[in-house]
Amino acid sequence: HPCRTQPSLCERACVVDELDACTLDGRDALATKEVGRAVSRFDAMCEVGDLEACTLLPWAVSETKKPGRALRSKPESLLAPWCQAGLRRACVAMAIPEWRKTLALRTSACVANPRACGALGTHLLEGPRLDGELTRALKLLQQACGAGDVESCAHSGIESLRFGREEPLAVMPRLQRACDARIADACTALALNAARGITVPRMPQAAEQQLDEACRLGSTDACLMTGRP
Repeated sequence: HPCRTQPSLCERACVVDELDACTLDGRDALATKEVGRAVSRFDAMCEVGDLEACTLLPWAVSETKKPGRALRSKPESLLAPWCQAGLRRACVAMAIPEWRKTLALRTSACVANPRACGALGTHLLEGPRLDGELTRALKLLQQACGAGDVESCAHSGIESLRFGREEPLAVMPRLQRACDARIADACTALALNAARGITVPRMPQAAEQQLDEACRLGSTDACLMTGRP
């Protein structure tokens, strides 16, 4: 939806019931501490089965200073099966106090050791992922990568691409470094870049080799793409 990049448009778009606009307006409201509006938007969208709204609703409720109206939706009923299926953000949304305690511990560890900032960045990505937190998380992952944590190099490159924060060519050195260290997901991402012609020149053979390597290293996605069991 266009208001994803222009939050000021979301509130009006939600009024006329445009797709995704109400959840996006709720995100903007939560980021700007308009908690009442955020709760209202997320509650309505969660009631009709919007997973992102159900994920963000507990975060908005946790920011309320006084008891509000009873919710119409039951976010846990949608979050619980997703949590059981392995969606980490769904689990975290049902355990916000514990997430905040861990946040404090990982923040202290990052101050003491730049390589530990990768764990903090990953932790932030498991939270509400508001724009400011997302920017901070990606910077922390890059910081840890620069300090020698190759897992953070992989995570930084993959997440920057996923959220459209960097161009593919910009993240390729980090992905290559992680792939050289035998991190399967980084090899998969490199292979996809090669297959799409992001490397110059386009290298489909290199892509196939990288997918084979990623599959051997344990990437389920790479194995599916290569047709291996």
